[in-house]
Amino acid sequence: MAVGAKNSTQFDKVGAINGVQESKIGSIGPVSFIVSAPDSVSTDFTSLSFDGAGTWLDSDTVTITSSGTWTRSLINTGDGTTWVVALPSTGVNGETCNLTLESGYSGTGRSCILRFTVGTATADVTIEQFGYV
Repeated sequence: MAVGAKNSTQFDKVGAINGVQESKIGSIGPVSFIVSAPDSVSTDFTSLSFDGAGTWLDSDTVTITSSGTWTRSLINTGDGTTWVVALPSTGVNGETCNLTLESGYSGTGRSCILRFTVGTATADVTIEQFGYV
């Protein structure tokens, strides 16, 4: 392999200048780059509503689209979260989370957030239950 081209002179060694030991120029093998896609998660609903009996008005199932394994959490917005059961607590792309709400609610309404997380990405679904008035 030739290096340099000063005055049309090619060199195949590096060094040998001012007493520096000469050495051959080599090459390295193939280099692999690993590029990961950013974390992503989304749902087919952004909100779901239920009546006081716990009967769904929109759907009782959320489908999750994700770039990896997701985890589910319930976020208290002031009305607690014990009135919502969301299963499973973890899954993969294309799986669903099923909701069951406490029946017999007679308040004026309550809500919480159902959150799905993959890495640093989140998707929220607002869960609302209307009471018997």
